[in-house]
Amino acid sequence: MEEPHSISAHFAEHEIACRCGCGFLIVVPKVVSAMEIIRALVQKPVIVNSWCRCAKHNTKVGGEPDSQHLRGLAVDWRVQGLTPEMLYKVARQVSVFRDGGIGVYPTFIHTDAAALGPRRWGPLWRPGLDQ
Repeated sequence: MEEPHSISAHFAEHEIACRCGCGFLIVVPKVVSAMEIIRALVQKPVIVNSWCRCAKHNTKVGGEPDSQHLRGLAVDWRVQGLTPEMLYKVARQVSVFRDGGIGVYPTFIHTDAAALGPRRWGPLWRPGLDQ
């Protein structure tokens, strides 16, 4: 069995590539570094739900037409034993996500490094999380 191709200490190509199996993969170093910081902060494995998406898969999963996943700038992730609200507080400690986008959902958190200014959303996000 072939070893997965590592992109960094804790993330492999198959975790970053589009989940439809098409092979679409964009490695953005600042996002990989940011996810390694997340991993160091939580001291637990980070489970990637979605990182890169090809346009077809993005449409299939109901992603925004201009999704940052299409550029390799967004990661939807979770950590066993930590709530999305807890992960929001962790993500805010990482500059590219604090200055980018953070969405808080019932079972995961979305983070992105888009240079659009700080954006917050999601069914579980509320201004009180910033306290």
